[in-house]
Amino acid sequence: MVDPGQVRSLRREARVCGLLYLVGIATAFFAEMFVRSSLVVSGDAVATAQKILASEHLYRLGGFADIINLSCDVAIAIILYHLLRPAGQVAALTAAAFRLVADVCLAAATFFHFAPLTLLNGSPYLAAMPLAERQVLALEAIKIHNLGYNVSMLFFGIHLLLLGWISLRSALIPRLLGALLVLTFFCYWTNCVVHLVFPEIPLSAYVLLPGFLTELALAIWLLAGGPSVVRWRALAERTEPLPETMAA
Repeated sequence: MVDPGQVRSLRREARVCGLLYLVGIATAFFAEMFVRSSLVVSGDAVATAQKILASEHLYRLGGFADIINLSCDVAIAIILYHLLRPAGQVAALTAAAFRLVADVCLAAATFFHFAPLTLLNGSPYLAAMPLAERQVLALEAIKIHNLGYNVSMLFFGIHLLLLGWISLRSALIPRLLGALLVLTFFCYWTNCVVHLVFPEIPLSAYVLLPGFLTELALAIWLLAGGPSVVRWRALAERTEPLPETMAA
């Protein structure tokens, strides 16, 4: 017999995770597609500097959105670990670790999102540096941010691959969604490897679209209640004894 309290607890955790996931997707989309894509002019340091200074508050808001995304993501990693632990503690813990490493990389990259503001706002100790040099350094800081973003996505891609493997092996996550998570790994890794190793190869941003849709589907599935409690309980009983209050 399934404990109603356990059902409510697992569903609540899944829905909180789904809500955090949607917030993370929204803030990441805002920061990357609405802020940086609209203010950064590729290869033009002067135009980029002018746009950032003309929309400084918007640029700062983009960085703050990244911080919100990271905060949500840390919680998501922990909740997913708990939800997927019955499928295999080592696999679930490894998946969580890769997601947290991705968060650390992105947190470090976020410093470089804010760096152009320090370089361009004319702090007294930077007065001796010509404006043109500061503008170039500001654009280079944004490029370093993009580098950190791509490195973080490599670790995040492995996290999604592990989620897909867990779902295909245990069916805690629907197997179709698990297969799409594996596909997302290849999409994200293709994008990152091309940008990091073969930057001369043109690559459409549409390669990331399947991943965006898959992660959105994962968030919606979590909002709908997440794993089957019966399946979760059956797997949990195989891996570790349930407390007496849950075993009744």
